[in-house]
Amino acid sequence: MSGLSSTEEQETDTVDEIKVNLSLNDLPPKTQLNIDSIDLLENVSTQLLKLLKTSSVESLIQLTVPHRGGSHEVGVFDTLLALFIQVKKVYTDLPLLRVGDIAPGLWLADEQCPYVLKPKESLILAAIRKANIVTYLLSLMGRFQYGFSFLDENFIDIFCPEGRELPSEADRVLTTSLGRLLKPQAVLYLNLKTQAYISAMEPWKECSLEELARIKQETLDQVFPVNMKAFLLAKKRLRTNRLSPSEEDFMKRCWHRREKLAAHLSLDELAREYDWLDFFKEIFFYVQRNLSLLVWGRRGIDRYDHHGDSESAMRNDILTVSKTSDARLTAEQDLSSELVAESLDCSVYPSSKSDKPPVSTREPKTDKRPKQKRLWTKEEEAALIEALKANGPAWSKILELHGAGGSRSEALKRRTQVQLKDKARNWKMYFLKGGLSVPDYLMKVTGDLERDERSRLRFRSRVGRMPSASPKKDSSYSP
Repeated sequence: MSGLSSTEEQETDTVDEIKVNLSLNDLPPKTQLNIDSIDLLENVSTQLLKLLKTSSVESLIQLTVPHRGGSHEVGVFDTLLALFIQVKKVYTDLPLLRVGDIAPGLWLADEQCPYVLKPKESLILAAIRKANIVTYLLSLMGRFQYGFSFLDENFIDIFCPEGRELPSEADRVLTTSLGRLLKPQAVLYLNLKTQAYISAMEPWKECSLEELARIKQETLDQVFPVNMKAFLLAKKRLRTNRLSPSEEDFMKRCWHRREKLAAHLSLDELAREYDWLDFFKEIFFYVQRNLSLLVWGRRGIDRYDHHGDSESAMRNDILTVSKTSDARLTAEQDLSSELVAESLDCSVYPSSKSDKPPVSTREPKTDKRPKQKRLWTKEEEAALIEALKANGPAWSKILELHGAGGSRSEALKRRTQVQLKDKARNWKMYFLKGGLSVPDYLMKVTGDLERDERSRLRFRSRVGRMPSASPKKDSSYSP
């Protein structure tokens, strides 16, 4: 039995018919205004994301504070930001947008899109996700004063989108494979929590030791709560009481990081070890490499709009959008193309016949391009050698022990598995090419002279077949 009388069933059918037969013109005036403004919100959010995606770290830092005058890029950013704030006020004064803000009372959270809005569903969802990502990034930049509590609470919503929140209907079937905190995101989240702790403790560092100990304990309980598992399960919004392996690993790393922060006596030393600028770079590098994943839920979408591909086009877009609130631009735009792969390690190889690998001595060069390139420190090299001796080339295990939130140390917290593998391989090739005895801890690392020579020949063969191209020097192992 359905539990409904025949009269109730007839009333339900009538309501469904009304919903089906509704047109946009039948909606309340406020909802009509919201729908009419969605193109504008989507466009200005897209332009801001394009600008943030293509900016160098130096430019991003320059954009963290308001400027009067300044470069053309700053002027474009400030104009877009002012427009974004005004358009967003049409919907809500809260930090993040929800579907209920677009169609109040008509489209409820966790429900399917109403029939009357189906033609605009993709556009609405894309606009919401883009606007929320913009708000989060601007909060990181200090342009919105929402604070670390907002950043912590909403990190998973922004960086781990669920299938039901994606603009493309085809992607929503991937709900079970999305919404999870994966290892790259977990490292960012762990570092965000660390920055939140440092920021919260800053005003209290001159307190008495007794008072400082009490405040430290309370702050750690807030940043690394004991009910972390319940928090993660609530964010997943799936009918499961189990965390993924990467989420279980994240909880372990949180515990190790908490222990380290609790044992640290100097807040100034802690701030130097977990530098804010390093975190700022890491999170924006991640966003720039994975923007289409954050918006659309997948990589490699070639949907760039023909607008905004140059500064002049972007300036024309701003003028057009500012003057006409009913601008109609393509909703599905690609916001991401992969940045260059992580650069190979740059080490100067000495001619010493020691069994120790070469030491990095080259000073970093200023590079305005948004790519990740970090020279190895002596502490990192020593930690990698120790880990190779104990575990061999088990890169995932090495990062569990010495990476972010590692159980033994965090000397390699800024390194990835690919970087560990490349560094160890470069060390091994240094010994082989110099005719030196390879240390035992490098014997199982991939790389040999024969394979290296075959790769070199294949590369030269490919370059030789390219028109108007000359062979390039192989710099994999040389300074």
